[in-house]
Order: sequence, then C-alpha cells, then structure tokens
Amino acid sequence: MERETKRRLEAYRRNEAGPIENSLIDELANGELDRAEFIRRGAMFGLAATTIGAGLRVFGEAPLARAGVLSPAAGGRLRLGINPPPAKGLDPQPTPTWAASRPAASPGSSSRARRTA
Repeated sequence: MERETKRRLEAYRRNEAGPIENSLIDELANGELDRAEFIRRGAMFGLAATTIGAGLRVFGEAPLARAGVLSPAAGGRLRLGINPPPAKGLDPQPTPTWAASRPAASPGSSSRARRTA
C-alpha cells in the first residue's frame, strides 16, 4: 500500500502538479511544514483532499481522523418553531382583470379609425 501511494504521488508530481504544488510537497518532505499548515496551504492552492492525504501518508504523518457513528437516543421531545395560523379566516381580495380595469371606448370611436388617422 505504501509503495503504491508513493508511486501515485510521484506520478502526480511529474504529470499534473505545477511548481506551487511541488514546492508545497517538498516543504512537507523537508519538515518545513507541519500537518495543519500543509492541509491549510494545500486547500488554499486547490490540492485535492486525496492528494493531501497521500502526501501526509507518504511522509509519515498519522492518518486522518474519522468520525464515529453514534446511534440516536430513544425518546425525547422534538420542539419546532412554527408560526401560528391566522386568528381570523383568510379573506382573499379579488383583483380586477385587465379587461375589467380597461376604460370603455366611446361609441363613435374604433381602434381601426385611430390607427389610420
């Protein structure tokens, strides 16, 4: 496993990594960066989490911590903050339609007469 991880990290450095990423990995290898600073800078420069983990594993850092699974406690009370319903019933106000709100045309005028004038 260790040999395969090291081989993949070296292939990444040769084929994909730029000078910034290679410098960051070199600083970790030389002991200039601690684990937290390597993770912080790696994330800042866009290194993938798998690359950061591989770098830490190759250079002897402890594996990343993993969260344990907790089972939920039985029983208890669920409290929700819900707005109460309105005190009175909802009375929707009707809105006039476009045709009903349009002023009526005078009997002698037509829309055709207005267009040709």
